[in-house]
Amino acid sequence: MSHNVLVADDGKMNRFIIKKILNENIDNVRIFEAVNGLEVFDILEEEDIDLIILDLIMPKKNGFDTLKDLKAHKIYKDIPVIVSSTITEISSIEETLESGAVDYFTKPFSREEIDIILPLKVINAIKFYEQQKTIQELNRHIEEELKNASAFQNLMLPKTNEFKNIDLFIKYKQSMGIGGDFFDCVETPEGLWFMIADVTGHGIVAGMISSMVKVMFRNGVNDSKITSPSKMLENMNTNVFDYFYTGPTDNSVVFTGFVGLISNKKLTYSSAGQPFPLLYHERDREIIPLKQTGMNIGFFEGVKYVDETIELVKDDILLMYTDGLFSTGKASDFSKWPAVEKFANENMKVLKEKPEEFLGDIFWYFLSRHMENDSEYTDDVAIMLLRYK
Repeated sequence: MSHNVLVADDGKMNRFIIKKILNENIDNVRIFEAVNGLEVFDILEEEDIDLIILDLIMPKKNGFDTLKDLKAHKIYKDIPVIVSSTITEISSIEETLESGAVDYFTKPFSREEIDIILPLKVINAIKFYEQQKTIQELNRHIEEELKNASAFQNLMLPKTNEFKNIDLFIKYKQSMGIGGDFFDCVETPEGLWFMIADVTGHGIVAGMISSMVKVMFRNGVNDSKITSPSKMLENMNTNVFDYFYTGPTDNSVVFTGFVGLISNKKLTYSSAGQPFPLLYHERDREIIPLKQTGMNIGFFEGVKYVDETIELVKDDILLMYTDGLFSTGKASDFSKWPAVEKFANENMKVLKEKPEEFLGDIFWYFLSRHMENDSEYTDDVAIMLLRYK
């Protein structure tokens, strides 16, 4: 593999010496020459350059301006630049290094610089650039894979207009392109099953686990032995320990979840550590938090969950959300759920009349609170709203 080095120096003898040093000490090197900064950019348009050795004092466009323009350029900014100059003032050396040069050496060359120092500096700079390009290519592939995974994950979300007795509205934001938050709705002859869950962690692994949670939920819906939300959660917990438990490690499968079943004008629900959903009751025109607690899935074997039931009337609305909505930093904070209740009460009219607009409002409200604290969403955010028709 050849390496392309561009030597920019208006001194013919200087270019000759540098070319000779590089050709004698580095294998497979191709040397390109420029006498000013304008020619540097002309060559860069035609050739794939791995390193620039740049003189500072040149006509038409000097090395200082050339270096600054290189580092400001979208395509050329990562090409390493070694400054070669007769200027020895510390201020000039400092300026070039601060502008992005990777190294600096002065002319005329000593015997040690000819035999050892310059070849080593060039080799090290080229190796570093090759590593940078490799990392950038890997990142590009990862970003492409994450984009595809995100698209696939979005395809798995329930459709908002496919249910007979329920209007569904959703808001979903992944913190890393693919997320560990999950929700789903399934209509069966007995009623509407739904679930919202939050997998511990973020990114690809959490996204894989959330896909697994969806499969467990769908399998549970089709299992005649699972007749209630509590049984669904217990079945999921059993599956986690049967198939994925390898001991108390950082790789354990752990998630919170809230499962509900709407049937015969009743909502039956059970919770596994999920922040309290909010039920807007049309009859009483009030918002009720469903304050049920339960152990997270994947913490302990044999956990039992509890079902609770509440009567529904037309236009009742159930609001569910993951703690990424209000949490800051790396750790989740279940205790901040009252802020969601407060917002819902203050915006009850919008919640009732324009649910989809409400979802956008609540998301941007909490995002603005993060921004006020000089932070941003570092967790996945899922919001699901069901309106009973």
